[in-house]
Amino acid sequence: MGQNTELEARDSHWQGLYRLGGVAALMIAVLLRSEVFSLATAYAGILAGAAGIGAVVLEHVSTVDAVLALAIALYFAAIVFLFIRVVLGGRGLYQLGIMRATAGGLVM
Repeated sequence: MGQNTELEARDSHWQGLYRLGGVAALMIAVLLRSEVFSLATAYAGILAGAAGIGAVVLEHVSTVDAVLALAIALYFAAIVFLFIRVVLGGRGLYQLGIMRATAGGLVM
């Protein structure tokens, strides 16, 4: 019985971190809406956060296999959208660095 409680506590800890990560992704995505980053970057972050939060909610609301399969699909969608956000964000930072380097030399 003690081992099961430890597993539940560990799972609860990771679920809490995943929820916090989803909320943070939503907040960061809204902040990314600037001149440096594209609209696609912001939307990818918003979709990643929403998919992550939706997956956690679906996972904890139901034990029906179809709903759990949808939760797994949302987890994968969140990973794909996060990857897209990171690539687009990196591209935006790279372009910002190029603009600064050509505008007045390398800024350190």
